[in-house]
Amino acid sequence: MWILAVVVAIVVLGLAAFAGLGRLGQMPPDAVTDRPKGRIPAGPVTAQFLAEARLPTAGTGYDRAQVDHYLARVVDGTAPPAAEAVFDVVRGGYDMQVVDEVLLRVDYERPTAAPPPEDTPPPDDTKFPG
Repeated sequence: MWILAVVVAIVVLGLAAFAGLGRLGQMPPDAVTDRPKGRIPAGPVTAQFLAEARLPTAGTGYDRAQVDHYLARVVDGTAPPAAEAVFDVVRGGYDMQVVDEVLLRVDYERPTAAPPPEDTPPPDDTKFPG
């Protein structure tokens, strides 16, 4: 009986060493996730883009109301740059990786002053009032 127990122990240790060397199959090089991927349409972030986009939720993610509000402001043209967007992390929020991919598409340009008409001479900065 003792001999059988020792043989089984040696076989188990041998299989463990064999598995440790990767001889029984290895993990795939890319991690496999079971999270939904979402759907990010091509093109800039517009009202049509938001209508077609599907942002999945995760166990922990960006606050959905804050993300929706920010993306609505992007469409309106009143949103700050995507680099300045900060969202709270909450349970049941949008998947952070998918939202970050959408934010990479936000093309934001700060508004600039309109150039003066061509027939108007440039202001003379050398004179000071008063």
